[in-house]
Amino acid sequence: MTRDVAVGIVAGTVALVALRWRGGVGEPPRLPPGIYQASIDQAKYRAVMRALEPVAVTTRETRQKLAETLAPFAVSDVRLEGLIAYVADVGGVDIEVDWAGLNLDRNAAVSLKVEQPLTVAQALRAAVETVKLDGQLSFAIEPGRVRVTGLDQAARERVVRVYDVRDILRAAGEADQGLRARTAPPAALPFSDRGVLFGDSRDFADFATTPRRVLSELVEFLQTRVDRSSWLDTGGSVGSITAFEGRLIVAQTPSNHEDVAVLLQWVRDGLMK
Repeated sequence: MTRDVAVGIVAGTVALVALRWRGGVGEPPRLPPGIYQASIDQAKYRAVMRALEPVAVTTRETRQKLAETLAPFAVSDVRLEGLIAYVADVGGVDIEVDWAGLNLDRNAAVSLKVEQPLTVAQALRAAVETVKLDGQLSFAIEPGRVRVTGLDQAARERVVRVYDVRDILRAAGEADQGLRARTAPPAALPFSDRGVLFGDSRDFADFATTPRRVLSELVEFLQTRVDRSSWLDTGGSVGSITAFEGRLIVAQTPSNHEDVAVLLQWVRDGLMK
């Protein structure tokens, strides 16, 4: 036993005896107030706990309605607000447009001719894009409705979520599969230009033989399919992804977080069949 260790044991024993003597025999020692205590920032703690909660997809019914197909139609010189109301009516979904935020004139006369069947989501995008826009659009899918706003507004609504993808990394590492063809449900990402996902959900991990490579492929997979114009890495102003220890730390709008959750579950289901 070294001298320093012996001195430490003696000093600790003396201090314990002194505390017990001051506080009475059998009573636990009383710590001076303010010492050995640490306050918790409740707001930050709650924010961290929310980030760790799984994202619940609460918009399945709305997504299904947005994926329904509309017959070809044509309108000429109608009010923009009326055209959007028509799409909302035939699609069976409420549509809320941020007219002021997008600097849109709801009374603008517009014309639209749709010669091929479109989904409700595609028709809504086409309707809004009949006029010149000052910025990029953001479609927030919410339970029972869709909010059409700009990316600047969406950026102010972004939240951080943590996705545990360690099971995906393990499954991808074990998978040795060739190319297969399977079409994902078209309701997954209604407003994405790649909303209908072709191929097997496991294909993104082909040749990704290390966890780091799988994570890299997974990040790219999400950024190319979830609102591509929103990611900071592609010139957007909202989204970011950081991979750390088998988890993805994602900053995005609540609606886009649901897209992320939908895609990760699609990948997970494919890998674990």
